[in-house]
Amino acid sequence: MKRSGHDASEPNRTGPPTGSRPIRLRSQAEANEALAVLQGDQPIRTGEVVAVSTMEPRNGRREDLLEVLAELAQQIRAEPGCLHYSVRRPRGDVDGPLLVIQKFASIEAFTEYSARVADQIPRIATLLATPPMPPNLFEPVP
Repeated sequence: MKRSGHDASEPNRTGPPTGSRPIRLRSQAEANEALAVLQGDQPIRTGEVVAVSTMEPRNGRREDLLEVLAELAQQIRAEPGCLHYSVRRPRGDVDGPLLVIQKFASIEAFTEYSARVADQIPRIATLLATPPMPPNLFEPVP
């Protein structure tokens, strides 16, 4: 049966299929990821990624480390895909380890950022009691 020049047995070619909704991508990295998934080039990855690092300042170098992290904060927050950057200390412990929390829109954004700031690792390492470890990465739980 035809209605308004449209055969009900044919798919609607003027809009999305019934029940679908538009996809809104927040960044070029997400667009690239979506295209790669559609083309079968890589596995599906979840969106945002949170990176958490613990830094134990070397004796007498805590203020120096805090200065370097504060200096880098503006650059890190301006990185494409950076959603959050903060440095925390244990509640009530001004001499304890520091927790660095970073949130990026995608693993690709985090990876690209990491490559750009890799030259800062030796500078930070000289201020730490133990060698820096790669951050723990967390993704959303479905």
